[in-house]
Amino acid sequence: MNYLYLNNVSQQPISHSFVFNKRNEKIDWRRIAAIDVERIARELNFQVLQDNIEHIALCNIDMEVDTRAMDPNFVKLYKMAQLIIEYLLLCQDQITNQLVDYEQIKGKSVQDHEESRREMEKLRNDLNTTKKESKKRKKMIDTLQKMLMTQQPAHHTCPICAHSFLSVDYLQAHIHRRHPEYGSGGRREHDVDIEKEIQRVKDELHSKETELQLIKVQKVCEINFLLQ
Repeated sequence: MNYLYLNNVSQQPISHSFVFNKRNEKIDWRRIAAIDVERIARELNFQVLQDNIEHIALCNIDMEVDTRAMDPNFVKLYKMAQLIIEYLLLCQDQITNQLVDYEQIKGKSVQDHEESRREMEKLRNDLNTTKKESKKRKKMIDTLQKMLMTQQPAHHTCPICAHSFLSVDYLQAHIHRRHPEYGSGGRREHDVDIEKEIQRVKDELHSKETELQLIKVQKVCEINFLLQ
């Protein structure tokens, strides 16, 4: 009989506006006489019970039978049964309303979950795209570095004696040491132009190397930030 157990009334959120109905219905004795109670219990015919709730639960038993000729406890039992029926109907309505609220909450939770899943999928795709883009840029930086390395001359030739040196600094030191007259004003205009061009290329190469290094550091920082 555990399924008939009800929690304490104080735990049920009964509305303060609730009142029991007045007992003013008439019992349909012909309908009652036609009912086979044993058959209802055997066949679980709930529709018959539903059809007879109103006139049984809301009848005035004092007006239907001579209660003076009946056991007072039986009359009290019948009236208690009427109140219990109304109470159970109230609980049924409250449970139905709660189920509706729960279904709405469940629907919203499912919707929020789906939106979160789509957002996570979008972020995952964005991250993969960023990784691919970072990989492409890294390859581009490596290619630029190789191009700059190949553009650097392997040696620098003295315009006077044709000696070769690994850097422009060594070449200039050689000219000042071995050809002082050339460095003191005897240089030809063509040689001066060559030195200016060498210096310009050197400055440009240094500028590109600095810029490339800054780009590389920036991209590494961006990749580390995305992977966190």
